[in-house]
Amino acid sequence: MRKFDFSSGISIIFVAALATVAYFYQDIAMGTVRLILEKGYLKIFLNMAIGIIVFTHSLKVQSQNSSRSLLVKSGFLPIDISLTIGTYMAVSTTACSLLEGAFLQQFYDVTYFLKFDQLDIYVLIGVSALLLWYVALHIYQLGVELLFPVVTPELSSEVMHNKSRQQDASKAGASA
Repeated sequence: MRKFDFSSGISIIFVAALATVAYFYQDIAMGTVRLILEKGYLKIFLNMAIGIIVFTHSLKVQSQNSSRSLLVKSGFLPIDISLTIGTYMAVSTTACSLLEGAFLQQFYDVTYFLKFDQLDIYVLIGVSALLLWYVALHIYQLGVELLFPVVTPELSSEVMHNKSRQQDASKAGASA
């Protein structure tokens, strides 16, 4: 018999509730998305998250030889941090700008791209969403690795055996 995955159930309920709210309050949802894109709140949030997580991850986790590394590796940590943060910020800012223009052109009477047809705008929305997903996923993975480090058990080694022998010898010497 299979066991119910509680977290997946919660995710399904959350997405269903979000879709229901968006369906019944479509004008409010569209206005909220427009506000977030036009005011630049998404850019600000992403850039702050990128800067904080990449910088903190590179100092704390990177020094411990983690499996995930910086996007750019030159061998000099300050340059690596700067290039990684700059790359992620450039991709996310560009994707937000393209998404804003495509969203406003497709759903409102604003013309950003003069020679783009409707299909081009939908593709642009998809590509922008994919770029944002890429950045968000990588930043999420770095954040998880930062906040929930993997503890590796120490394997039996000659050093551990020598320690146990020394302890046994000291106990034997103390009892004699």
